[in-house]
Amino acid sequence: MNSAATRRSLQLFLTALGTVAVVAGGLAMIFGIALVPDAGDPSASVDSEVRFFAAWYAAAGVILIRYVPRVESAGGVIRTVGVVFFVAGCTRLLSLIVSVDPTRFSWCSWWSR
Repeated sequence: MNSAATRRSLQLFLTALGTVAVVAGGLAMIFGIALVPDAGDPSASVDSEVRFFAAWYAAAGVILIRYVPRVESAGGVIRTVGVVFFVAGCTRLLSLIVSVDPTRFSWCSWWSR
C-alpha cells in the first residue's frame, strides 16, 4: 500500500471515529441517562455525570475531525486522543467486570466460573 493510500485510510478512519464520538456525545448531552438501556431511575447526579463526560467525548471527536486534513503534522494530538479513547475503553471494561452480573452476558459468562 502506498503512502497516499495509507494516508487516506487513516483519514477515513479518524473521520469515522470522530463522527461517531460527536454524534454519540451530542446525543448523550441532549438525552442524558435516558440513552442507557436498563438504567432504572438514576439520580440527577448520575445524569449530570453522563452529560458532562458526553461533552468531553464529543470534544474529542471534534479534535480528531479538525486534524484529519493535516494528519501527518498532528501525530501528537491524534495519539493523545487515541490514548484517551483507549483508557476510556479500559475503564468501561473494568466497570463491566466489577459492577455487572456476568451471567447476563453470554459473551462474558466465563467470568462467573
